[in-house]
Amino acid sequence: MSDRKHAFLVVGIIFPIIAAVSVLLRFKARRLARQKLQTDDWLALSALVLSCGFTVTVLIDSRMGNLGGHLTFDEDGYPIIGDDDTWYTIFSLTNYAMQVIWNPTVGVTKLSIAFLYKRIFATYAFRMLTWGTIVMLAAWTIAFTLVNIFPCYPISNAWTTESTDGCVNFPAMYTAAVASNVATDIIVMLIPIYNVWNLHMPMRRKLGVVSIFCLGSFVIVTGIIRLVLLVRAYAALEDPVFMDITYDFSPPILWTVVEINLGVTCACLPLMRPVWRAARDSPVMTKLLKSFTGSYASMDKSDEAELGIISGDSGKSKDGIPTSSTPSSAPDPVRAFAFKPNGGFGGGFR
Repeated sequence: MSDRKHAFLVVGIIFPIIAAVSVLLRFKARRLARQKLQTDDWLALSALVLSCGFTVTVLIDSRMGNLGGHLTFDEDGYPIIGDDDTWYTIFSLTNYAMQVIWNPTVGVTKLSIAFLYKRIFATYAFRMLTWGTIVMLAAWTIAFTLVNIFPCYPISNAWTTESTDGCVNFPAMYTAAVASNVATDIIVMLIPIYNVWNLHMPMRRKLGVVSIFCLGSFVIVTGIIRLVLLVRAYAALEDPVFMDITYDFSPPILWTVVEINLGVTCACLPLMRPVWRAARDSPVMTKLLKSFTGSYASMDKSDEAELGIISGDSGKSKDGIPTSSTPSSAPDPVRAFAFKPNGGFGGGFR
């Protein structure tokens, strides 16, 4: 029978590299803009470290703990697991480690985005809303992290099969964690949209800015897929006969690797404008653009104005801040993105 171990290797290499490059480019953008690193930048770096730790744990589980592989069954259809099976010990310990790491990873990623919101929107009401979101995300992260660290008494019951007495309801806990994670993702994505929609700017620019904030929808989709796979995996384990733990739980874990690394990437993408401009103005790119347009300068002005990358509208100052003719108290978020700031993953098997 085929297994999924090769899929873990491919996903576990490609997506962390993409996330790492995104964070490096984020820091490069800060340097190009001559801006100091802010709280949201350091949180993004912390999220990258945590996501890499989670991915390494998954790869160890796949290579040494049989994650993604099939179990061997006896004549009655029950899995054969001996006391001296090292792979099962590794599977159980890495499973516990993934449970502990996952919540801080997604929580810190969302906190990075929330602190970015606080930095780029200046209105008092929005800042209070952002602080409320930060408190909610911090409480959510701490609560589920503590539950995942101490799911049993004694704690060792969380990675052994000796007894499940004194343990939480693992399926209920993991399903609640994943479902609430998707809900908080949606909240974080929707928070700035109302504020942007009320800004005085052309509809095309407004839609462009909203699309920047909606990059997190990719993470929401992966979270929903993971939730569905998690529910299916627990349903498959209701019958102890032919209970293929290592194989049945591999899809939600695989999508978790995608989710956390994609989350870090999406948190960095809106801040890439200085890197894009530096690359665009390089001699090689300038030559390439001229070959397509015939006039690089005219393309630069018109296309950027349409996309909202530069501010050429009347009623805007040279910094892109609305003047008295466009009565808006909030700065242009496109300019804010240009670094002009205002100041169980589902691996349980109980």
